[in-house]
Amino acid sequence: RRISGPPSEPAKFTYKIGQGDNLDISVWQHPELDRKIVVRPDGFISFPLAGEVNAAGLTPPQLASGLKENLSRLIKGPQVTVIVSGFGSKNIFVLGEVAKPGPYTFRGGINVLESISLAGGWKNSAVLNSVMLTREVFADQPEIRRLNVYSVIKNGDFSQNPELEPGDVVYVPKSFIANIGGFIENIRGSLGAYVTENTRVFGD
Repeated sequence: RRISGPPSEPAKFTYKIGQGDNLDISVWQHPELDRKIVVRPDGFISFPLAGEVNAAGLTPPQLASGLKENLSRLIKGPQVTVIVSGFGSKNIFVLGEVAKPGPYTFRGGINVLESISLAGGWKNSAVLNSVMLTREVFADQPEIRRLNVYSVIKNGDFSQNPELEPGDVVYVPKSFIANIGGFIENIRGSLGAYVTENTRVFGD
C-alpha cells in the first residue's frame, strides 16, 4: 500500500549535539550576532554576549534556550535559532522500525544490513523493500537512495546493500514512502535540525 505523506511516526529519539558538530546560530533582528560555530572538544562554544556555553549533550532547542537566557541580560526578548548543519562526531543513524533506533559509532566497511543488525534488527512491522538511505541529510540537496534490503536477504543482491559513510541515516519504514520532501522533513526533525525541501535522488 502506497502512502503520499511522510512516515507516520518520527524516530523515537532527538539528536543531541556532539563535539565537532557544526552549528548555525542566529538571533532574530541581530544579524551581527549570527555565527557558524564548531563545538569544541570540551563540548563548549563561545558566543558573543553569552560567553562560554556548554553545547554537547543538549538538543538544539535546549542550547537555544540556554543562549536566550544568557543573552536576555543584554538584549530584550532575544529569539535564538540553533541549526545543526553538519556532524563532526563519526556517527551513523539507524531509525524507524528497528529495535533500538539511534546513533551508532561509524566503523569502516559497515553496510546497510549490518547497521540494521547493530540497531537490534528490524521489527515485524518493517517494510524491507523500501529502506531509505540518506546521505548529507543537512545539505541543501541531500542524497537519497531507496533500497530493497529484502532482495539482499532473499537473492543475495548486494547492489542493494551499500557501505555507509559517516553521517548516513538508514531509515526502516513501516509503509512505502512516496513523499520524499516530507520524509526529509521528518528525518531532520528527528535529528533536531531545521528543514529545506530540495532533494536529489541517487540510485533507483
